[in-house]
Amino acid sequence: MAKKKKTKIITYVNMPGSMMTRIADVAIMANAGPEICVMSTKVVLSQMAFGYLLASHISENSTKAKKDLTDLANTIDEVLNDKGLVENIKDVAEILSTQSDIYLLGKREGYFVSQEGMIKMVEGAYIHAHALPAGDLKHYVITIVEDETPVIGLVTNDEIKKDLQSALTEVKARGATTFAITQFKDFKADHLLILPELKVLNELIALVLLQLLSYFIAKKLGHNIDKPRHIAKSVTVK
Repeated sequence: MAKKKKTKIITYVNMPGSMMTRIADVAIMANAGPEICVMSTKVVLSQMAFGYLLASHISENSTKAKKDLTDLANTIDEVLNDKGLVENIKDVAEILSTQSDIYLLGKREGYFVSQEGMIKMVEGAYIHAHALPAGDLKHYVITIVEDETPVIGLVTNDEIKKDLQSALTEVKARGATTFAITQFKDFKADHLLILPELKVLNELIALVLLQLLSYFIAKKLGHNIDKPRHIAKSVTVK
């Protein structure tokens, strides 16, 4: 429809020769490598990185953005090679693999990252997951929080720390088991997954931890991680 109205189309995709690249006036490639798993992990991360780079370029901060993204890449590498952290993620996955519902709380950028974590848990673990802004907790979800209900909070900067602590304290008082993905070692929750700290883009480190968490839950449950049931990736369908 946009093409018929002679609109300029710019696409950002990972699959060379896909329909989106063919109809675009400008096709920007993610270059994230072959897509094997139906659940997109590296591509969604690259999309967020590209969005940050594009916005920074428009605001004439591209030099800083490139450094930030280089720091991000190095930190992700550290996370993936941190055996202690990976073991902690496996321990949390063990707990969550027995649950039928998982709730994720975030604020600002952290909320959107929690939505991505929700999608991966549903796709890979086949567990009902629900992401919501921490400020919405009391409006509805808190009514179904009961003993051992797992609630995960994303706490990625000082500005939201107090609000997320308050939210997790509320659900803890109603019997929930609380988890936090955070760089703050003094944050109060039943289980902490401690992030390396960056000056910016902490949310994208949290995203990687959520993806790993979903992976280990699915693996624990014996699911086919590359090919979740009932769904297919359009670029892999023959």
